[in-house]
Amino acid sequence: MQITFEDFNPGHNREITSTELNQLNRGDWTFDMGNNELIIFPSEVYHKIQPFDGEGVRKSIAMNLTATGEFGFGDSKINVR
Repeated sequence: MQITFEDFNPGHNREITSTELNQLNRGDWTFDMGNNELIIFPSEVYHKIQPFDGEGVRKSIAMNLTATGEFGFGDSKINVR
């Protein structure tokens, strides 16, 4: 089974035109997932599961986690309860 993460908004944060594709400037990343493997990523990351004809079952759990506590310093400090 494979999962692909993709940048659906290329160029939004870089203004350099690449002359050679590599791991740092490509627009998609695909990972082979094995049995009993877990991958955790932020919900805002665009992703898609590739179709497969193998054995196994894909299970997914969606959730939003929020950190609590005091973050930052000076006039940029925030306390999340």
